[in-house]
Amino acid sequence: MNLILTNQQNNPIPDGLEETLTSLLEHTLEVEKLEGDFEVGITFVDDDEIQRLNRDYRNKDQVTDVLSFAMSESLEDEPEIINEDMSLLGDIVIDYQQALKQAKEYEHSTLRELCYLALHGMLHLLGYDHEKEEDKKRMRKQEEAVLDAFKIKREL
Repeated sequence: MNLILTNQQNNPIPDGLEETLTSLLEHTLEVEKLEGDFEVGITFVDDDEIQRLNRDYRNKDQVTDVLSFAMSESLEDEPEIINEDMSLLGDIVIDYQQALKQAKEYEHSTLRELCYLALHGMLHLLGYDHEKEEDKKRMRKQEEAVLDAFKIKREL
């Protein structure tokens, strides 16, 4: 799997985060029984940028912690990127400021929160949703299973 990590905010990204996220997302693909070469982009932004994206793409003028943009959701007039060797799943945008706040609020590490948000975004790219209660339970179960496999617990 090819992970393209971009930092568009002022906080430094922890050492080893890219490798950890790559392994976590690769494991997610294995659990979902998806084979092949996949590409995912993760971009870290600040509150202002994620609010702008949330407003522009979801008509919600508020800060959120993570947004996912699946390639399968592309607009008709957007150019298609064709790479025969790699399947582009989409992009995940994480509000780094929110990740820091939520890690403190939930009393666990920033690493755990960043992994959770990346995984949550990845599951959205793979078609998971949490609009209905049964879908929410299914998604939460998958999130916990993957995080548990990586021994990423809710502790500092």
